[in-house]
Amino acid sequence: MGIPADKITRIKHAHRNNVFLCGDEFVLRVATKHGAEALLCREVALLRQLRGRLPMPEVVASGIFEGHSYQLQRRISGEPLLFAWRDATDAAKDVSVRRLLNWLDLMHCDRYAQFGCVTKSGTGFESWSSYYSSQIGALIRQLPAAAKATLDQPLLDEIATFACTRAAVLDDGRQPTLVHNDLWPGNVMACDGFATALLDFELAIAGAADLDLFKLEYFCRQPDAFGCPGDYGDLWDRVLRSRSDLFTAPNLHRRFDVYDLRYALATWVHEPDSSQQGLAALRARLELIVGGSACRRL
Repeated sequence: MGIPADKITRIKHAHRNNVFLCGDEFVLRVATKHGAEALLCREVALLRQLRGRLPMPEVVASGIFEGHSYQLQRRISGEPLLFAWRDATDAAKDVSVRRLLNWLDLMHCDRYAQFGCVTKSGTGFESWSSYYSSQIGALIRQLPAAAKATLDQPLLDEIATFACTRAAVLDDGRQPTLVHNDLWPGNVMACDGFATALLDFELAIAGAADLDLFKLEYFCRQPDAFGCPGDYGDLWDRVLRSRSDLFTAPNLHRRFDVYDLRYALATWVHEPDSSQQGLAALRARLELIVGGSACRRL
């Protein structure tokens, strides 16, 4: 592509893909994990569909090279809001939150006929509950024998029952909308302390808008779980103050429990920690969720 190799540097804090800065002009993302190829290809189509409506990267090239899916994006100046937030002024923080919520409103204007995949070739679901029940069931089946032994069958049965019964609160008659599904400060770019763009739409799905609030709330409450120690509680507090109407929906806490159950399983399956401590932490978290004892800032 004519990019000098000596100007390519890897971004160390990237999680799902290998990400490289290519000089000052481009960012190269290369899929490395199982299933990531399809996610990157789907994201390319979605970014082009949303181009001009939301501040996001422009994909200038994409494809498959030596078995790896890749994207070449035009680089957005700045740094992740994750790093900019701590030193940002109160005024900049308020502006960033307003921008973020406005971007979500714009994104949630897109409607879909079915829940689940945002592409026509993907599998759709008639209800939000059936999508989540399917997701949780698939993740339980992916747990290795050691994990299932630590969780034990009674807890697994309790999780399965919880998923089937509690997921019913997800069905509120609203049509599925475009959901980012990976919303946290690491996927928001900032310049001079102000949020400027949204990144990483590869996990985007057609679903309920409150799902985007779940991961943001979880990060602000437990940033250590993301490997990002610090205090981000004021980010969530500003979201609450700016848009209290987002938190008036009935059963919101119970809906977050379902989201949390799927997220806890998915996090472990995709980044398994088979140590005794890692499995014990997974069990403790799942017991809190199905027991209805998970703390949330709602």
